Amino acid sequence: MKKYTNLFLIIITSASLVNCKKKKIDVLPSVSHQLSIDNTFGNNGRLVFSAKDYFKINLLQNYIILSDDPSQSFHGIFSLSKIDYNGASDINYGLGGRLDISVNKEVGDASVLNDGSCWLTYNVGAIHYNNLGYPDDSIPNMVYHIVQYDENRLLCFAYDTIYRYYINGTPDLSFGANGFIHGDISYGAMEYLGDFFTCEGGGIQFLIKKVKANGALDNTFASNGTLDASIYKGDGYSFKIYNDRIYVFCSVQNDDYTFSINIKCYSLNGSLDNSFGNSGLLILTYPQAGSSLFTRSVDFQNDNIYILSGCYKTNVNTKGVLSRVKTNGQEFKSFGDNGFMLLGDNIGMGIDMKIKNDNLFALAKYDDGTNTSFTNSTILLKYLIK
Repeated sequence: MKKYTNLFLIIITSASLVNCKKKKIDVLPSVSHQLSIDNTFGNNGRLVFSAKDYFKINLLQNYIILSDDPSQSFHGIFSLSKIDYNGASDINYGLGGRLDISVNKEVGDASVLNDGSCWLTYNVGAIHYNNLGYPDDSIPNMVYHIVQYDENRLLCFAYDTIYRYYINGTPDLSFGANGFIHGDISYGAMEYLGDFFTCEGGGIQFLIKKVKANGALDNTFASNGTLDASIYKGDGYSFKIYNDRIYVFCSVQNDDYTFSINIKCYSLNGSLDNSFGNSGLLILTYPQAGSSLFTRSVDFQNDNIYILSGCYKTNVNTKGVLSRVKTNGQEFKSFGDNGFMLLGDNIGMGIDMKIKNDNLFALAKYDDGTNTSFTNSTILLKYLIK
């Protein structure tokens, strides 16, 4: 993995609201933009994991690891499953391809590393587990999220502090002040993407800050290092960086109390990209009356944005829905049904999605015939991108 020398930081905290002027969106002509299920994967393109609440797809170089929902760890077991890109289990991993880690406390988060091992965070620190499920390293700081910074180092996020450690759990003292950045500028930090750190904002407010490795604001970004990226009535923000653009996603309540997905686009200097959608804003609304969309996962392929959503309608089970738009904000009305594609019958809320080359993997709740509320099982689907 690439090591970054010009390190800077994006932090999202509180902000005031932003109004956006609208212009007409160009809709792409009606041509085929469908996904096809890869029938060579698993059982006709699908793998069902009964009685397992898998939560995250981890695409590694030669295989896939599905990691458990941390909120279910109170049962005393945290599970991971390892499969290859054809859907076959690695029988040498754990027991028949599934690794069950015994835990005696509730897990806050799980981070799978490039070698297939994982860190689990607890309210008293973090523990590293090798491929056999045994603990071999630990971090004493109370952190809630860990990501791999490069092949040798980790980034660890606490509520008002970001730490950088080596893989063996020793601090990287070259980062910030003696291995960490602390204070208001790092409050709520959540994610690391490319040269950026990201975090979530609270409620309907969303503010982005760019910070240098020494903890100082980078005043060349937006207004004195701070960007107000709020969307009116926005909630459930997420944040991606792709091809020198910053994309902000959230769900926004409409006048009829349903929710649509809003996407805003900025350049890397913090200015709104008015060439995207309606003067920098694109709104996706599910065509069936009374339905709401909630963003679950976002990924990119070439000049396309794929969005996995949960589609909810009163008295109807939540469904997993895929949508596809261009990175410049143009819509694909020919994709699926008027721009949206349901994952299929008996498939509930979308959970996670990842793209590798021309393959899209979607993880969702699944009704295996023994339950009707999509709570006990998950399904992994593999699509070919045309």
